Amino acid sequence: MSEEIQSRTGEEAENWTANALPAGYQLQEFQIKAQKDADGRQVMGKDGRPQPWILGRGTFGITYLAWDGKEKRDVAIKEYYPKDLVERRGTRVTAQGSRQREYYDQGLRSFTKE
Repeated sequence: MSEEIQSRTGEEAENWTANALPAGYQLQEFQIKAQKDADGRQVMGKDGRPQPWILGRGTFGITYLAWDGKEKRDVAIKEYYPKDLVERRGTRVTAQGSRQREYYDQGLRSFTKE
């Protein structure tokens, strides 16, 4: 699966991964994979850390390529991240204010029903 996915490098990768979870982040049995270039090398950010492998981003979320350690296969993980309502502090997502929190909570309920 991973060989078929478009690779982003340089500034494009930096912009694409802004506010994303870091490569290697573990969520239960799933671990976010590091982005790789066409030669199979990890794409590194300006901070010297590997960039997470992002399959897509939109107004309400980020989809990552991850490794399922239990099933031993690549999977897609979608994170609810409404960029106009929240900010990331480390790996934690928080609403930007009380009104945004109300919209965030409402959207999260819908997101978890998917």
